[in-house]
Amino acid sequence: GEVPDYHKTLASAYYRISAAEAEQEELLDDISQHQRTIAELQAELRLSVKTVTQTRVELEKVHAQVESAQRDQEREELERRELQKQLDSVQNTAAEGDDLP
Repeated sequence: GEVPDYHKTLASAYYRISAAEAEQEELLDDISQHQRTIAELQAELRLSVKTVTQTRVELEKVHAQVESAQRDQEREELERRELQKQLDSVQNTAAEGDDLP
């Protein structure tokens, strides 16, 4: 009865080896799939970072334009006030002139 047991043990060992090899192939396939997924995610992340950087640059440009527009507005307001003072002064002088006999 020893020979059949030997064959059974050998067959069992080969079966386990085949099963382990099949499992190893599956795991390697899984790893490959995960690596592809990681590569895709890295590409998306790089694109996202690029978009954020571009948006930040555009935002800084708009911010600079807004600040420039505010300075222009303040300058125009000062000029308007100065002209108004001059106009008031001229009108006052003219009004005083009307008061003269």
